[in-house]
Amino acid sequence: MVGFHGCDQETRDKIVLHRDVFKESVNEYDWLGHGVYFWENDFERAFQWAKERTQYPAVIGALIEPGNCLDLLEQSSRERLKEGYEMLKISASEHSLNLPKNKAGKDHLLRNLDCAVINFYCEQYYEQYDIRFDSVRGAFWEGEPLFPGAAIKEKSHVQICIRNRECIKAVFIP
Repeated sequence: MVGFHGCDQETRDKIVLHRDVFKESVNEYDWLGHGVYFWENDFERAFQWAKERTQYPAVIGALIEPGNCLDLLEQSSRERLKEGYEMLKISASEHSLNLPKNKAGKDHLLRNLDCAVINFYCEQYYEQYDIRFDSVRGAFWEGEPLFPGAAIKEKSHVQICIRNRECIKAVFIP
């Protein structure tokens, strides 16, 4: 697949021209857990994101092989993640810990619970089966309604989080 990573020009040049590596996102609120984030087939959304966050916006294009993907657009993956939530809930209870919560707001942009569940499930799956998830993919409805009464949102997108950098086969300046 083709993915687009929003960033600043300096980061783009380091990665594309000087073969630097992508920095993994490890925020406790990352939507799809920890890894390198790409907008699937959506240069414009990646550029929009970069413009909102940096003075010199840029985009890196990448050819991605998702590998073993926890694809949240598939029912089987959503069911597995539901099991992951139950496992995390039991683990938290056994250690007298509270589960994190997704933060309020119209788009729930801070996904602390989702991030914790995805990371926990991926770790447990590896421990049980000795198989790692290379990527996690999901769809997000974000922003204002596209038109009055619409359920379609103006910033909706599909993202893929690459957990295994070997899945990034090539990079380019779009």
